Amino acid sequence: MEPQKSQCDFNSDIFRGIRLKDAGKSHRPNHATSLLAWYVKLRKNTFSVVELGCGSGILSIYLAKAHGVKVTGIEKSALLAEIARLSVGENKMSDLVEIRNCSCGEVKSCFKAESFDAVVSNPPHHLFNVPSKDPVRRQTRTATLKTLDEFVFATSYLLKNRGEFYYVVSAEHLLSWIERLSERSLRVKNIRFAHGKFSSKAELALIRGVKNGGPGLIVEPPVFLRKD
Repeated sequence: MEPQKSQCDFNSDIFRGIRLKDAGKSHRPNHATSLLAWYVKLRKNTFSVVELGCGSGILSIYLAKAHGVKVTGIEKSALLAEIARLSVGENKMSDLVEIRNCSCGEVKSCFKAESFDAVVSNPPHHLFNVPSKDPVRRQTRTATLKTLDEFVFATSYLLKNRGEFYYVVSAEHLLSWIERLSERSLRVKNIRFAHGKFSSKAELALIRGVKNGGPGLIVEPPVFLRKD
């Protein structure tokens, strides 16, 4: 059985044309970042977006360019936050994109509650501290359950009532995310699984939700990163 064309319309070159300062091979845009950019479909009444854990800033820049909205990128690594600022300047997007060196656990001291129309995030996919020789990678790509809770808290705190959130997470840990999102009245409304190829298990889960949203869940057709 071959996948339908509509299930394989992911554009891996979605960031083409965006100039990015080199943050090292551990922090170059990956399929998860590209998938999230491709999946986000902002409402017409969305004017302000916050990206949690913006890394080198490419997704924040893309969202501002593609949707014409103001985007604030939050990044706890001072090194990556500075690289993101340089990338914003390189792409002449300083009027629409702001980078803040702030962790998800510190958002109360950095922002007013319910400041944004939408939240997007590609959080760390490993929920346990997997050793790495790269200290920045250890800080930004791996996490404990406390880190997960901080991302969910930041989403709830920063998002306006009935605002949308978009995440890309490890399919293996999807239930942990849904449980914690639900605890803060962040209702998951759509899920779309991403597979490496047609015959492989899901690697990633794209989710869209609404703060204080009603019941109901749509599981969308899967997306395949490459063909068998």
